[in-house]
Amino acid sequence: MMSPRVMEIDREWAAAKVAEWGYPRRVSADERERSKWFAYGASVIFWFDQCLPCEVALHLIVEPRARGRLGLYVRKLVVAWDVIAELMNAARIIAWLPPGDHIEGLVSRLGWSLLDPTVAGPGRRAWVRHLPTIEIEEDDSGIVEPTAEAKARA
Repeated sequence: MMSPRVMEIDREWAAAKVAEWGYPRRVSADERERSKWFAYGASVIFWFDQCLPCEVALHLIVEPRARGRLGLYVRKLVVAWDVIAELMNAARIIAWLPPGDHIEGLVSRLGWSLLDPTVAGPGRRAWVRHLPTIEIEEDDSGIVEPTAEAKARA
């Protein structure tokens, strides 16, 4: 069996599909337009809403028949989240989840931190992932390397 692929998808189609799959709120036209939409195989749709220049909000829904069955390929999905967020120049990813959601255990095991309960609002918890950063310097030749301080920390 091949690993599912992450691919950018049409926002109109995706917004209709997340409603069909039971996403707990209506995705506004503004959010639909400003977000980057992706599929992970045929059973996962996720999108990043860039609320602040340095932060993206992650939204995700799994097709009902596939819930709880993503298995071994979840780590690839998490790597994709990091790469996409980095390409959007974000320093952190925020995800709001209902307490006890099946994704909570995953993000906790993968190093996400639970934010102050007042951040998320009633009935939800906010999780954050700070993306790693490396300071770089460029010399006149155009070669880019980590700074001496970044190399020392590695």
